[in-house]
Amino acid sequence: MTPQETLSVIEALARAYPQWGSKAATKEAVGTWAMVLRDDDYIAVKAAAVAHIRESEYPPTIAGLLKRIPGGDVAEVASTAWAEVERAYSSTSFVTPPGCGPQPPPEPAWAHPNTHDALDGIGGWNAFYWKRSEGEGHAPSERKAFMGIFVSERRAEDREALAEPRQDGGGLEPVGDVIAEILGKDATSRLTELTLKVPTD
Repeated sequence: MTPQETLSVIEALARAYPQWGSKAATKEAVGTWAMVLRDDDYIAVKAAAVAHIRESEYPPTIAGLLKRIPGGDVAEVASTAWAEVERAYSSTSFVTPPGCGPQPPPEPAWAHPNTHDALDGIGGWNAFYWKRSEGEGHAPSERKAFMGIFVSERRAEDREALAEPRQDGGGLEPVGDVIAEILGKDATSRLTELTLKVPTD
């Protein structure tokens, strides 16, 4: 999410919880929310905010909103997936089929379906295994590329899940109207009032 998107979510929450709004709309608070939510999807966070407003008379914490997002904190899930890949490498060794040279072991079944796609994005299991065994792996750029692909895949899935109609026929179409009502057209006017300085790391 961009700082501007974060601000629009905070604006919606501030209108729903006026007693909380004056504390939440400070430059520092918006900066903190923007820093924490920068890897999360705007549409998913907006939907979580609307769901919270509908169900609770108390304002949410950042963690509370993240718990409402399908799959939770995307960066944390991606980090866990990367750790699983590294464990799989560490706990296996080359196999030597008859008449062949050493080969990487078969790709494991991953706990998360996006792990395979993210691994393919950095060359696939075999390339990852060879690089690690030759001492070329462990580069921070390798982890960063994996994380970026994983997060992009997950966000695309979250968008699809949010767009799908519910089984009870209620669908999510009205959520768009509710979000538009809550955010209103004046959310962008607050952007000119706040100069956001969001840390990049």
